[in-house]
Amino acid sequence: MENKNSFKNPKVVSAHIWIFTSFAASSMAFFLALFSGVDRLESNGALQMSANLFAMSLVFNSTLAIVVSLFERKPKQLNKLNQSKFFGWVFTIGTLSFLGATISLLFSFSSKVGYVGLVSVLVICLLLWFTNREFSK
Repeated sequence: MENKNSFKNPKVVSAHIWIFTSFAASSMAFFLALFSGVDRLESNGALQMSANLFAMSLVFNSTLAIVVSLFERKPKQLNKLNQSKFFGWVFTIGTLSFLGATISLLFSFSSKVGYVGLVSVLVICLLLWFTNREFSK
């Protein structure tokens, strides 16, 4: 999923700090917005799933933002963390939990909206797969 050599480039490291920070901030914003709709949480399974995934996203992406910031000037060590078969999962889980939380949130509004979001993600994945095949030739 993640290019295992992506953190060798300092510009990519800097971009990832912003990406993980924005995922964490969006996850926190979800909980701040939830204060006004906490009664909906009890009866809406999709919203409960979204809350659980946003909680994961908040913790994982906040941790990643801090780790990437600490290693910003040491891209080789950061790249080793990314290549680790253990800590490397933190990058994947952080991204996928945010994506899953967003899709679950869309499903909490309506099934139709949720399916549109899910199909959009699948189309993007398919396009990335075709692009990757095109570039690997």
